[in-house]
Amino acid sequence: MNQNRIPGKRLILFSGNWREVSRIGMCRTSRGPSEEGEEQVRTRNAARCSRTYLEAQQSRFDPVYALLADERWLVRHSAIQSLKRTSSPQVEDVILHVLETTNDPYDLVYCQATLNQIGSAKAIPSIAKNLNSRKRDVKDSARLAIEAIEARERRNAPR
Repeated sequence: MNQNRIPGKRLILFSGNWREVSRIGMCRTSRGPSEEGEEQVRTRNAARCSRTYLEAQQSRFDPVYALLADERWLVRHSAIQSLKRTSSPQVEDVILHVLETTNDPYDLVYCQATLNQIGSAKAIPSIAKNLNSRKRDVKDSARLAIEAIEARERRNAPR
């Protein structure tokens, strides 16, 4: 594979396949004789590059998503915690799905701790269901997550 590498390129895992990408952009522009005008080629390449970039962004967390359903609790908890520092709205949706489908109280605690960091107002109803839990850790993490989300929403609200 290294024999075919282009200088100034690096490899990324993209939807299960290794692809070379430039350090500057996601696509290499085609250079060579073309019947199209230079502006048309640039526009076509920009559209292709932005589509590839969006696909890469969507599939960026796919390996982690697969680990959220692992049978080993340490793997699940590490996967949930690894999503704490993301800013993608899709991650919040996935964490909410795990929160609503799991029966493990510790998974609930880890999901609520993650939503404490990245959650928005749409997560509050799902978290509020756990305020009446018999497990103290689940109940307290739900309360703290709701407080943190509400404080963040107040801070970000237009004045």
